[in-house]
Amino acid sequence: MNRKSASAIVYIFFTASLVSAQIPGKPSAVIDLSGWKLQIPGPEEITILKDYSSEYFYAGPDRSVCFNLDAADRGTTKNTEFVRSELRHLQNWSINECHVMEGEVRVDSGADPDKVTVAQIHSVKDNGDTAFPLLRLALNNGNLVAFIKKDNSGEKTESFMLKKNVSSEYFTYRIEVTRGILKISVNGDLKISRDLSYWEYKCYFKAGCYPQAAKGIVQVYYKRLNVYK
Repeated sequence: MNRKSASAIVYIFFTASLVSAQIPGKPSAVIDLSGWKLQIPGPEEITILKDYSSEYFYAGPDRSVCFNLDAADRGTTKNTEFVRSELRHLQNWSINECHVMEGEVRVDSGADPDKVTVAQIHSVKDNGDTAFPLLRLALNNGNLVAFIKKDNSGEKTESFMLKKNVSSEYFTYRIEVTRGILKISVNGDLKISRDLSYWEYKCYFKAGCYPQAAKGIVQVYYKRLNVYK
């Protein structure tokens, strides 16, 4: 083989590798999506996620799942003014049971204002209507903050600084509810232990990209997402 032919083969191989690295993959190849559905602008719900990917939800070459969103997009879900690309876990549970969600996540935010929720304990009423988010885990101006409802009215919220300056860095979180007690850990360190036995609604987990903003491009990357009892 002459030098010209060898160079051509190397060029073709390099180009093919570069192109394949840029093609979005299936998120189901990275994280277990059984038991989840996806909510995206429209509003639209995707219930079969095994072979699904789109501009809002795809796997990148670094083995992470990207929730991609333009906050100025239209098509919000009920009871909110902001769009989302967010997974909703299908199991509803009582605050007196034992449930855990763990994630490894990074946020690239151009949201204005810079507020992006990456994980939630949301709630549902007995008639099936959406209630209030009991817990939101959010990046506010690069700081990781927990927002927790103080009572069942949903009108009073407490905020807790969990970690400063985590913007654009991967961090891990663990949200555990055990018989009415909420525990939140960040990077393995316990940050909150709180009694939530007052909460009367059924709960479910959410994870993804939910900016509290109406403009700006946001990407939330998950390398790991697990839910278990």
